[in-house]
Amino acid sequence: MKSLTRLRHLAAIAAASLLFLTAHAADTIKVGEFACLTGKDATFGQSQHKGILLALEELNAAGGVLGRKIEVISEDNQSKSGESATVAKKLLSRDKVIAILGEVTSGRTLEVAPLAQSAKIPLIASGATNPAVTQKGDYVFRVCFIDDFQGTVMAKFARDTLQLKRVAILSSVSSAQSVGLAKYFRERFTSASTVIAAEQKYSEGEKDFRAQLTAIKAAGADGIFAEAVHTLEDYKAFSSAIGDVPLLANITEFGATPLFNKQELGAVGCSMVLYPLSAFRAANKHTVYGKSISIRHLNAQDVYRVR
Repeated sequence: MKSLTRLRHLAAIAAASLLFLTAHAADTIKVGEFACLTGKDATFGQSQHKGILLALEELNAAGGVLGRKIEVISEDNQSKSGESATVAKKLLSRDKVIAILGEVTSGRTLEVAPLAQSAKIPLIASGATNPAVTQKGDYVFRVCFIDDFQGTVMAKFARDTLQLKRVAILSSVSSAQSVGLAKYFRERFTSASTVIAAEQKYSEGEKDFRAQLTAIKAAGADGIFAEAVHTLEDYKAFSSAIGDVPLLANITEFGATPLFNKQELGAVGCSMVLYPLSAFRAANKHTVYGKSISIRHLNAQDVYRVR
C-alpha cells in the first residue's frame, strides 16, 4: 500500500512538473523598449518603435526564440530628460525584462545605461552615437555608427568634395549627440588650409536662429555644420539668413516625408547637403546593407531596422 501511495505521489509530482514546464514554455520572453513616442523627438521614437515591431513580427513568425514568442513592452519617455530612467526602472523591476532596446538619442540612453549595467541586463541602443554610451559597461551596446565616424566623414566630405575652407558649427548646448559630433567635426576639419570660422550654440526647442546665423554670416563662413536640426520646419528658420551657403546636416524626417529632395529644400531657399546615412528614399525596392527591402520596411524606418 505504501508503495502504491508513494507511486501516486510521484505521479502527481510528475504531472504538476509537466504542467509547470508546459506553462513555462508557453510564456513569452519579455523585452523592454523605451522611446520618444511623443514630444519633440517623436518622429525618431516612432521610427525605432515601428522597426522593432517589424522585427518582432518576423522573429515570432519564424518560431520565436527557443520555442517561445518575444513580447515587447514599450514605454514612452515623452522626449523628456529624466523620464527614460523612470520608465527603465519599471521595465527592470516590475516587468522583469531580459533586455532593453533604445534609445535614439545619446543623452536619454546615457540615463539608462548605468541602470542596465547595474542590473546586468543588456541595453541595445538604436541611434545613440556618443562614444560614452558603450563606455558605461559591458552590458551596453549599440547598432549605429558613432560620433567619431560621422564627424570624420562629414569633415572629409566638406573639405575634399565641397572644397569648403571656412565652416561654422552650430550645435545644441544640451544634446550629447550634437556636442559629440561638433567635437569630432572640429578636430577632423581643422588643418593648415581649413578652419572653423565660428561656433554658435542654441538651446533645445529653440526655433529662432537669426542671432547665431547673423554671427556666422559675419564670420565669412562658406558652410555650416548643424547636426541636431532635423525637420523641414526647422530648416525654414535658416532660409532667410544663410542664402546659398551649404548646410551639412541630418536632413531626415521620419514622417510623411522620408527624405527632403532638392526641390523641397530649394522651396525654402536652402542649399543643403545630406548626411551619409540619410540617403533613403521610398521606392519599390532598395538594397541597404546588402538586403533587398520593400516600402514596408522603409515605412518601418529603415535606419533602425535594416542592419
